Amino acid sequence: MKMLLILGGYIDYKWAAGFLETNSYDKIIAVDGGLSAANLLNIYPDCIIGDFDTVDKGMVDKYEKDNRATIIRLNPIKDDTDTQYAVKHAMSLGAKEIHILGGTGGRFDHTLANVFMLKMAFEQDVKVYMYDEINKIYVIDDLVKLKKDPMYDKKISFIQWEGPALGVTLKGFKYNVSEFDFDTNKEYRIGVSNEFAGEEAEVLIEKGMFVVIETSSN
Repeated sequence: MKMLLILGGYIDYKWAAGFLETNSYDKIIAVDGGLSAANLLNIYPDCIIGDFDTVDKGMVDKYEKDNRATIIRLNPIKDDTDTQYAVKHAMSLGAKEIHILGGTGGRFDHTLANVFMLKMAFEQDVKVYMYDEINKIYVIDDLVKLKKDPMYDKKISFIQWEGPALGVTLKGFKYNVSEFDFDTNKEYRIGVSNEFAGEEAEVLIEKGMFVVIETSSN
């Protein structure tokens, strides 16, 4: 099952409208301020989740009275962020792939926390991708074959996540390495601004994990 989560971060609405024309989803979840974004994009969510501190109360009341969407009101005093709760809820409904809009921009603490959500889902065999008009963000480990995304084909960066990424081999990129350690404890090496040499490439990580950022900008 493939789901869309719309969060309350920055969204370029013209870009998002085009992105949504090329993707379809089994379910759509609006998370707190993401309900305003869904409304502007003429999307009626299947589920609305949040403590609703960043969305107009009248808008939430309107959807509640309409009674077509499931509304989950969260206590503002809680351990999980609204996004974390929403990702867990999506997985509980059977999501195997989740796309996130509005997960970047605005407060950096929220953006960084959202990257951790990618790892949480990945460790439960759920693929999560965060998109904005410039970036496509996801996590990988082990052996992964990548195809160039025509929307994000300028640069690709590999950032080790929660510790070093050891024994890394990159093939099919402009800058390739063999059994290389991306380890900030030894040498401060970070794989920023690589490029695909062709349409496909391969990443092998012996130990560790990368956050991958594909970008449409130089």
